[in-house]
Amino acid sequence: MNPHLSEFELNASLWEEPSGSVAGHLTSCADCRRERDLIAAPLAAFRDDSQQLAARDEFFWSAQRARIESQIAARSSQGIPGLAWSMVVGLIVLGVFLLKPAKPPAVPAPTYSQSIRSQDQDFALLVEVEHTVNSQVPDALAPATLLAYEMNRTALTKSK
Repeated sequence: MNPHLSEFELNASLWEEPSGSVAGHLTSCADCRRERDLIAAPLAAFRDDSQQLAARDEFFWSAQRARIESQIAARSSQGIPGLAWSMVVGLIVLGVFLLKPAKPPAVPAPTYSQSIRSQDQDFALLVEVEHTVNSQVPDALAPATLLAYEMNRTALTKSK
């Protein structure tokens, strides 16, 4: 059994002389001939209608030409309407505002008293940690207590 023609081969047989294998298949296969005729009939009708419409008299074409020329003249005299100009100006203004760089947020510099207060808070926290470390601790943390003691002693000797 021969496979049927593809859509490409059917279309090609409408526009040009089919090759030997395609022509042979079309003569032997009624389904492919019917499919080709279903495509060919509307195309032939379209071609005939187009040729009839194109074969109009000179009066029709001169009237068409005059109507097109009058429409072109009317459009060119109007120019760009005011609404279009206002839209263009609005878009330009909007673009300027959107492209303008934003000011960075102002971060207030800490005052002298604030920096002293933060240093005092840090020192108080360190003293509290030292008291906690020097307090009685479980045996598992005894080496950490010795380490803290040695660190404090070293810090005191270096500061003198």
